Amino acid sequence: MRVSNQNKKICSLKILLASIQRLFLAGLVALVLSGIGATGASAQASNVYITQDGAGNGVCSSNVHTPAWFNNSANWGTGGSQIGPGTIVHLCGTFNGPTNSTLLVAQGSGTSGSPVTILFESGTNLTSQAWSGATGAINISGHSYLVVDGGSNGIIQNTNNGTNLGLHQADSIGVFAGGPSGSGCSPGCRITNLTIANMYVHTSVSDCSIDQTGTNAVMFLNTAGIRVDHNIFHDMGWAINGWGSNIEVDHNNVYNIDHGTASGANANTVGALFHDNHIHNFANWDTSGNCYHHDGIHIWNSDPNVNSNVSIYNNLFDGDSGVNITGYVYTENKVSNIKVFNNTFVLAAGRTMGGMLWMGNYYDVAPSIWNNTFIGQGSSACMRLENNSGVVWENNVVSGCNTFLSYVQGTTVSLGDYNAYLAQSQGGGNYAFNLGTTQTNDFATWQSAARQDSHSRTSNLAVNSDGTLPSGSPAIGAGTNLSNLGIAALNADASGKPRPSSGAWDAGALNSGTTVATVPTPPTNLKATVQ
Repeated sequence: MRVSNQNKKICSLKILLASIQRLFLAGLVALVLSGIGATGASAQASNVYITQDGAGNGVCSSNVHTPAWFNNSANWGTGGSQIGPGTIVHLCGTFNGPTNSTLLVAQGSGTSGSPVTILFESGTNLTSQAWSGATGAINISGHSYLVVDGGSNGIIQNTNNGTNLGLHQADSIGVFAGGPSGSGCSPGCRITNLTIANMYVHTSVSDCSIDQTGTNAVMFLNTAGIRVDHNIFHDMGWAINGWGSNIEVDHNNVYNIDHGTASGANANTVGALFHDNHIHNFANWDTSGNCYHHDGIHIWNSDPNVNSNVSIYNNLFDGDSGVNITGYVYTENKVSNIKVFNNTFVLAAGRTMGGMLWMGNYYDVAPSIWNNTFIGQGSSACMRLENNSGVVWENNVVSGCNTFLSYVQGTTVSLGDYNAYLAQSQGGGNYAFNLGTTQTNDFATWQSAARQDSHSRTSNLAVNSDGTLPSGSPAIGAGTNLSNLGIAALNADASGKPRPSSGAWDAGALNSGTTVATVPTPPTNLKATVQ
């Protein structure tokens, strides 16, 4: 009996083990098949190579295609030879496009963490007499997670569009990422490391022949989560024409332009960062009839919509501003919760400006203006505020302007203190401090009337011409410690040098002891040539 029971136990155990084995093998097969399926779903090409004619050029030596292949939607997807998430599209050589044409039109999207990248290999340039003003040289609108990367020296350029050139095409765009004719590229889109040049070369004060708003390096209207960074843009009307939510424009060198960035929305937007840009030299867009008013960064909206949570910091504005400039930073109409800090504003000798920082018809309570350096000239104004309420104004270095501060049309100041002013004689009917009912050149009178600046300083020596602080400057240690605000970028100066976590800060954009690299002067009298 015991033997029989033992046999039964052994038999039952064998059956159980067999069942477990079958279940294990079935699970393993399912897992393998699942992996095969997943591999097939992400088996699009890792690298695609594009040249003008499909022939080999540089690293584009095998499996090379033409732009027409790129523009065919049948070549986008998850197939082994298709463009899809994670694909790098390599561009090699020179691409010549007909006038008013678009070379590349994206037909699909990447994914978060696996964008589709359009990469300019060394020496690659996209050249036309004038690229399209509707969809640009490259069109990435209507998709997401696309990167246009200029690599080491990629170029998009026009060769024959300008005042004294063969064409006067009103609209021409380098990269089109969304605009009136299409939805924006969002989210996860980026334009980086590119030089975009000569969209319109303006050289005469009598040339009012085009709408400058349509000659852009990049256009991205109605987008979210786009970044434009580490580019060189020159010789065009509005270099960066874009608005949306969670946008970032940083580390760009922008010059010979009417507007550096223009961000005018007709919808509520939240989140915009403009930082570490060098925006300069506007004079070539001067006209005798002031057809084009210039701005470095111009932000506005249309009632009742609001642009909210905007930060402008670590930027350098200098060069020849010309005579038709409104402001280096000009905000108007429904721009809310703006923070302006660590910027250096330098006005060239002989030039004037209504306000290097000009906030007109403002909407929000307590716009914050911290640790900026203003170096003005003549009868210019360093800061002009209109219809602002509860302004916070601390730790700034203010010099050169005949009008340091102009609070007009109902502006009120919540807190203004710990600033360093370069003492000077005013003239020409201007006042160092304009509080509307009180206009004065006397600092003590200003302190009493405005009930501000009780800890601020005036002196004859405050700042060098490049924004650095000379040894012994009263601006050193003049600022209050703002580390409690918890703004990481403000806790360092414009060069990235940390400010102290405790104790007094220096006033201005740059800490004492900081040196700045010499900024090369851009070439002048450049002429585009037809290729």
